[in-house]
Order: sequence, then C-alpha cells, then structure tokens
Amino acid sequence: MIGFSGATASAQSVWNGGGTDGNFSTALNWASGVAPTSAVTTVLQIGGSSQTAINIDTPFSAQSLTFLSGASAFTLSGNTLSLTGTGGVNVTNSSASVQTIAASMSVASGGFAATGANMTVSGNVAISGNNFTLTAGGGKTLTVSGALTGGITAGNFAINAAGGTVVLSGASTIGNTINIWNGNVVAGTSSSTTTGGAFGKGSVSLGLSGQSSSSILVSGAYTIGNNIRVITNTNGAVYTLGGSTADISTYSGAISLGTSTAAGTAGMGVTLTAASGGRVNFTGGIRHETTSTAGNSSDAVTKTGAGIVAISGTNNTYLGITTVSAGTLLVNGTLSGTGAVSVASAAVLGGNGTVSGAVTVASGGILSAGDMDASGTSLTGTLTLGGGLALNTGSTLKFDLGSASDLVAVTGNLILGGTLSLTAGSGFGAGTYELFSYSGTLTDNTLTVGTSPAGYAYTVDTSTAGVVNLQVVAVPEPAPLVLMGAGMAAFLLLRRRPARCAA
Repeated sequence: MIGFSGATASAQSVWNGGGTDGNFSTALNWASGVAPTSAVTTVLQIGGSSQTAINIDTPFSAQSLTFLSGASAFTLSGNTLSLTGTGGVNVTNSSASVQTIAASMSVASGGFAATGANMTVSGNVAISGNNFTLTAGGGKTLTVSGALTGGITAGNFAINAAGGTVVLSGASTIGNTINIWNGNVVAGTSSSTTTGGAFGKGSVSLGLSGQSSSSILVSGAYTIGNNIRVITNTNGAVYTLGGSTADISTYSGAISLGTSTAAGTAGMGVTLTAASGGRVNFTGGIRHETTSTAGNSSDAVTKTGAGIVAISGTNNTYLGITTVSAGTLLVNGTLSGTGAVSVASAAVLGGNGTVSGAVTVASGGILSAGDMDASGTSLTGTLTLGGGLALNTGSTLKFDLGSASDLVAVTGNLILGGTLSLTAGSGFGAGTYELFSYSGTLTDNTLTVGTSPAGYAYTVDTSTAGVVNLQVVAVPEPAPLVLMGAGMAAFLLLRRRPARCAA
C-alpha cells in the first residue's frame, strides 16, 4: 500500500476482473464484490489477469493507484481519474508487466513510479500540488506522452530516473525548474520556454550533489530551447547531453556548468554525445557559471558517440579542457575559454569557428577544417586555432582543395606532422594552396601526402615563414604518338634479331 502523509484511514479496493465487462462501476470486478467509493480515502490496487482493459466509466477520485506484483498488463482509459493524496506516489507499477494509463488524470503532490516494469502515461495530467516526482527503477522506463500541466511554482518538480529511463514526449506547460538526477531522461518532442514541450516552460537542472550519473538525450529531430544547468558534483558522476538517434537535433538554450547558489563554487564538466549518423547542434552557448571559482578548470567538455556534435555561437566560455574522445566535434562558433583541446585516435575536430586553447591531435586523430553537411560530407572552411597546434605523427589532416579551399589559421606555434588526405573540390588544379598559417615558430616533423587526386605531384612547402603551402603540379600523361613510336621500335627490334643457328 502507498502511504500518504496526513491521510485519513484508507479503504483498499482490489481489482480482480471477475465481472462480465471492464467497467470501474461493476461490483464483481472487485475482490470485495463491492465497487469502490469515489473518495480521497480510496486506495486502488490492480491485480489478477482478467478484464485487463479497464474502463473508468464515470469520473473517479481516489488516494492512489498501484499495480500489484502479480498483475498482468492492464490499460486504463475512460473518464478522468483524480488522485488527490499528498506526500506519496500517486501511481506505482509494482508488477512485472507493462502498464498503460490512457485516461486523463488530476493529481495533487506525489508522482508516478515504474519500479517493477515499464509504465506509460499517455493521458494528460493536471498537477495541482507543488511537489511532483517521476521515478523509473533500474532498467525500467517510465514514458509520459500526455501533457503535464500545472503551476508547481512553489515546490519541486523532480525526475529521479534511479538507474532507469524517463521519456517525456508530451506538450507539457510546467513552469517550474525540472530537477533531474540518477538516470536517463529522453526528450521525445521539442521544448521551449515559450510553448512548452518535453520540459515545459521552465529551465532544467541536471544532477544533484552526491547523486549518480545522469543524462538528457533527444530522440528524434527536435529542438530543446530550455536553459540547462549542470550541477556541481564531487563524487565522479558523469552528466551527458546529446542525441540518441540518427537525426539532427538542437539544444538552443544556454548550457551552464556549475552552480550559481554561492560564489566560489567549482564548475562541473559535461559530456556531449551524438549517435552514429546523427548530429546535435548546441547553439545557445556552453558557459562557465559566473559565480564559480575564477580560473576553475573542472567545467570541462568531453565529446563521445560516433555522430557529430556542433558548437556554435560566441557564448562558449567554459574554462576546462575539451576532449574529443569519439566521433566528430565541429566548432562553428567561438570557444573563448583557455582550456586545451585534445583529439583522440579516430576522433575528428573540425568546423569553421575559433578555438582559443591549444590543440593537440593524437596519432590516429583527425583535423578537418570546415563544417559538414547533413550526410557528414566535409564543406570548405577556415578553422582558427588561437593557442597553437601540435600534430602528432600518425595524425591525419583533411583538406578540400579548389577555387575555395580549407585553411587552418594558427595563432602561436605550429608543430607539423602526420599525413595529408586531400579531396578535389570545384576548380581544383595545379597551383599553390595555403594549408596552414601561423604566427609563432614552426617545428617541422614532416607532413606527408597520403590520399590525393590522381594526375598530380604534391610537395609540402615550408620555406616561407608563417605559412605552410602545398605545391601541386600536373603530371603529363605520355602522348599517344610517343607510345605508338615506342611500340613500333620494339617490334622492329624483335624482327631484326638474328635466328640462332642449329648445332
């Protein structure tokens, strides 16, 4: 039984589906043989395996609703179900079966919990209290596809995934901050502070001190416009933002790293991820919280996942390091923080923006100036690196060359190494192509030419201070007449060879 603080003596009514229909009002559907009374003291419990399509044939009020441990899969539909108990959980799935509530609900303070198996709430939910929690147990999924409405302006709206997943895909209009911790939250629709959506009209707080790793992932081609704050945590928890499908999704709100409740607090890092074939755009800025410790470097960014993450805009002020561990990170805006950027083996750093910190590309890592289109094909552009560039032996440098070509503009020192991978663009031909510019010193550890358009000879030219050029010379093909003459000469030579005398 679910307990609620301040509740009077409750009356339990257990569904066993013994009637000839699935109506709530049918007495034989209840173990007591008496239909429950619509009242705040009524505790509804659903069990058994009969009459699994339950019809709430008249509007009904109760304290709470629980699917018992042995219950089969049920679907509740019909009129509005009002659950007016406070201080506990309004709806709990304790069974091992997937449960669905398609009816609209009106609830007070409390929440929904999928602890035994998955649960879907597809009807709209009006929340009248000031504290509400969505909970999914380990490995379980709670899906809320109906709209969540209500103020919750004085209390707390929380998502405690508890090692499971909470999916939000309804047109919610909650105005309070949503606090997320202990698991995964999936946004299955767009959201903004103007129109609402997955996260309503408020902001989002990701993480809680002392809690475990958490994530927000977009499932589909949706835009999340809510501001998101990643809360400081000292227990090693990892907080992740990104997309989980092969779609183009966008976070257009500001991403703040660290708390703002007290000056001098530390920042907090975040992991950005995109699924294979997907792209996630962060356009609202990833910023160092202004009240966090000045110079703090813990508000780092790590790129994971096989897909593309693109950062644009000028309000990317986080101070920590940026690590490209997998997939592609495109910088199409300005990373104004001074933290270093490292590119791991098989990972890609690209874009047409500016990186203020020093960049190091490991052996196997890839540097590719310019943006990418929806298919992942590289586009021509200039990538500006304000803190120097170190290219390790074994790294790959991808350049599109033509009438418009890629350029890596380095402010500071350039350590040259690795292998060029060249693609012919429109207007490509013989000539001189500027690959790098730099303002500091050059350490030439040899840049070799790998994959390249056929019919040309290539020479890396470092003789001019401040630039690294590529000299491209067309290699003439043998003329047809020359080839014919060479063939005829060989034929005549064979004819003139004397025959060997017989012994």
